[in-house]
Amino acid sequence: MNKLLLLFIIFFSSHLFSQNSQYIKIIEDDVLKNVTTTNFKSLKHSSSIEKTLVEKYDSIIYWSGNTGSWVKYGRLVPITYDGSNNLTSSIRLTFDGTNWINDEKNIFTYDGNHNKIGSVYQLWDGAAWYNSIVGTYTYDGNHNMLTYLYTNWNGIELINLSKGTYVYNGSNKITSYISEYWDAANVAWVNDFNTTISYVNVDYIDVETLKVWDTGNWVNSSKTSYAYAAGFFKLNMINETWDTGNNVWVNVYKDDYVLDGLNKLTDDIYSLWSVSGANWVNSEKTTYSYISTTSNIVDNLLKKTWDGLYWNNATQDFFTYSGILRTQFKKQISNASVWSNKLLANYTYDANSLKTSDKVINYTNNVYSSGDSIHYYFGTYDDGAGLINLDTKVKSIIYPNPTNDKITINSKKEVISIEISNIEGLEIKVDSTVINNKTVQMDLKGLTSGFYFIKIETDEREEIIKVILN
Repeated sequence: MNKLLLLFIIFFSSHLFSQNSQYIKIIEDDVLKNVTTTNFKSLKHSSSIEKTLVEKYDSIIYWSGNTGSWVKYGRLVPITYDGSNNLTSSIRLTFDGTNWINDEKNIFTYDGNHNKIGSVYQLWDGAAWYNSIVGTYTYDGNHNMLTYLYTNWNGIELINLSKGTYVYNGSNKITSYISEYWDAANVAWVNDFNTTISYVNVDYIDVETLKVWDTGNWVNSSKTSYAYAAGFFKLNMINETWDTGNNVWVNVYKDDYVLDGLNKLTDDIYSLWSVSGANWVNSEKTTYSYISTTSNIVDNLLKKTWDGLYWNNATQDFFTYSGILRTQFKKQISNASVWSNKLLANYTYDANSLKTSDKVINYTNNVYSSGDSIHYYFGTYDDGAGLINLDTKVKSIIYPNPTNDKITINSKKEVISIEISNIEGLEIKVDSTVINNKTVQMDLKGLTSGFYFIKIETDEREEIIKVILN
């Protein structure tokens, strides 16, 4: 393949949901986020050849901390896979202080092309599992999702809940997405919202428009437009809302991006539109610094807010690395020009660079108050695929990671496709900008804090890199 194919399949885009589909959003954000997916890694097999191995999660243990005392509160075990290493099920248990108790279960099925075609979310009633949410999915020949349907178990039967339909262009990019919800009273599907996307130069989003269904008609709601410099480096993004009274688009906010001589992002200036002044007013500015002048790895983010006259310090993030692996993240907040700790996260890895633990500590008034910790346990399996190229070094980097909103993906090889999925394997649509054939920027703003997996396909191999959204 020589075309850049971005398969960002939207399931639960939080900024698009109306109240009628809020139930699904809650399920995704608060319940399903604790399920994991397969993690792949090529490992040295001998001094002259390599064999493809797969490292898969055996179990995940969750801990919570409060003023220094750490206790287990949840775990995922068992986690099962099929012969193609697709995640097929996971069970979450909670700890009541004495015993582990069943809580929730996820089951997934796939077609012959490894597309997820079914999902079942179950709950434990104290004696047995019962279905809660059931999902079915269809795809085209290019593995693009065409439809999804969610049903809900009411104790007697499955009843319709929500469904979505996607349309793609010849480059496999989404051009339209329609969401519907089930009106039980009238026994009919009702349109909810419709997103349309246009592109410039094939790969770059030009305009994304959201419409909502209102008494039999699609009505404009919001619009986001992008502008690019030569080479398609993103210059700004403008969001507008529809003024139904005057039938015109009205500015809401914008991001202006400042790049250095190497086209690396140095500043992101966020502004709000003043209706009274009919002008843009500064709101926030984020300044990026890197571990070196030639590196794309961010080691500091400084956010400032505008008071009408000056930029004032608000927060700053520090990132520490071992090679390209982030080992620490620290957030500080400014109060009267004095910095104090807000959050400290430490990450550990095994010999194969797979994360084995996350430990996050929260501070109140610069004093440790609470925390969370996750421990990952793996098994390594021969997938029987035979020999692969000797070069097993990671070809792509993602920064900042962890992130508060935006990430940049840099690959040494030409990118063919990029997919983002949440921790239970559901693919998600996010705003993205193709900088060039090796660099893509993605905006995770609006997603629930947690773990996400970025699958990057180049002409040599596939990589899966985990991203943490704070």
